Amino acid sequence: QLFGSTRPVPSPNEYNFGQITDKAQHQFVIRNKNVISMTIISVEAPEGVSVTLLDKEIEPQSVGSFLVSIDKNNYKVRGDFDEKIILTVELNNALGK
Repeated sequence: QLFGSTRPVPSPNEYNFGQITDKAQHQFVIRNKNVISMTIISVEAPEGVSVTLLDKEIEPQSVGSFLVSIDKNNYKVRGDFDEKIILTVELNNALGK
């Protein structure tokens, strides 16, 4: 394990969904600046928020993406939406993992 702590994603990966009247979604981009590929191994999202991985494995010096969807009927918290999506990644070595 190269890193033992959680690092926040810089502000370009923040998105204001505005007032959600029914459903809302946004595609986020994740950049792999490493010289080895990385695999997204888990996703944590608040209840009522779904995350679709569009790219589970991201090659070195490439980008991948994931889609965050919020359905007003499934998300029960009222007021401002200020939640976090946490992706856990694993860097793959030259032997595959």
